[in-house]
Amino acid sequence: MLTPAALLIVAYSAIPSLYDNHLFQRGALMNYDEKRTSEIRYLLTVVKNNIGDESKKGIAMIAIRKLGRMRAQEGIPLLIENLSFEPLRDNLVKGIVSTEELWPSVYALGEIGVPAFSMLLEKAQATDDKVTHYCVAIAIYHAVGEEIGKLYLNHSISKLPDGIKKRRLEKVSQQFIVVAKDMGVP
Repeated sequence: MLTPAALLIVAYSAIPSLYDNHLFQRGALMNYDEKRTSEIRYLLTVVKNNIGDESKKGIAMIAIRKLGRMRAQEGIPLLIENLSFEPLRDNLVKGIVSTEELWPSVYALGEIGVPAFSMLLEKAQATDDKVTHYCVAIAIYHAVGEEIGKLYLNHSISKLPDGIKKRRLEKVSQQFIVVAKDMGVP
């Protein structure tokens, strides 16, 4: 028969230490981070390899949506590059196709949120294309909503000197008002 002290020692040794638990959790987190990074790299490759192939646009769309759901900041440059990618354009029936399906890159950038904003504004400042301005407005609206989106755009515009870049951001701000009205209606 074991003495109470011996029982206590046996019982204590059977319980994992806090340090062991910490090492286990740290290893699990590192493993998760490695898997996440690997999955993001894979998704980026899927997008690059399929986005230009008409018969594989659906595959690219799914990978883009997944990048957004993962909030994969690593995907921001590729998503910006393909901002107005419309995999379902030929099948468009107004009211049936959601923004996520119509412009998956826009939706994904909205999911990623604020980290994408500077590159979105750079893209908008580099063109007079209305679709680009509209897409940037949607992404910002999706990320932060109407009030914060307005504040962000107004602040960004106020920091620019007069010129073409400022005028282009003002156009994004005008598109943002349209987006806010469209998105606010159920």
